[in-house]
This record gives sequence, C-alpha cells and structure tokens, in this order.
Amino acid sequence: MPLLREIARFFETLGQGWEPALAIDYDVPEDKIYDCDMEILSKCGCAVFEVTLDAGHLMEIERGRRLGMKIYGFYQARKPGAPPPDKITKMLTTSGIPLFPYASWPELQNRLSRIFPAIETAKLSELARRKST
Repeated sequence: MPLLREIARFFETLGQGWEPALAIDYDVPEDKIYDCDMEILSKCGCAVFEVTLDAGHLMEIERGRRLGMKIYGFYQARKPGAPPPDKITKMLTTSGIPLFPYASWPELQNRLSRIFPAIETAKLSELARRKST
C-alpha cells in the first residue's frame, strides 16, 4: 500500500489534470467491491497497476482493456531491465499491456515521469489535429 500511495502522490504533483484514484480510498460495502471498483475504473482514461503481487488487478486490467484504456503495469525487479518474475501470471505477461520493471522508488518515479508527460503531449497533439480538420 505505501508504494501505491507514492504513485498517487506522483500523479498529484504531475499536474496536467491527472487525478489518482485508489479503490481503497472509497468507503464500499464488502458485497459491492466488484461493482464499485469497476465503476471507478470506468471513469478513468488511463490506469497504472503495480502487478508484482496478485491483488485482484487482473479483472480490472481486463475491463480496462475492453474499455480501450491505456494501461501500464509495473513490477519489482532485482535489477533494471529484468523480465517479469514467474509469479506474474502468463495471462498478464502475454496480454499486450506494457510491463515495466523497477528496482527502487526513484527508478519507478523516473519511468512514470517519462511515460505520462508523453501521454499528455500526445493527447494535446491529437486534440490540435482534430481542431484543425
């Protein structure tokens, strides 16, 4: 959980309209978790998942894919560039979503810093193209 909080803080400081949403921050009755998580997810245009440990993210990732969201997965690695560990299911590693290793918070923060401003620039560029046509 502390790492997810750090990722959320990263997006808060990034600006550019990014708003982190952690399902754990919503007061949800236990029998409504699935519906509420899917509702939260459906309001997002992009999703970041820490996939090192299985924590229910597979259903959310699949739903996000079906919604056409940009999805990124990050996993802990002992050294930079290491492939996903065997404990990460092949269903995820072969799903087509980009998976990135990180060995420390600064490394993860660096990856996020490179990916998300690029997404924002691409969005603005796409909007400019749409307005000019």
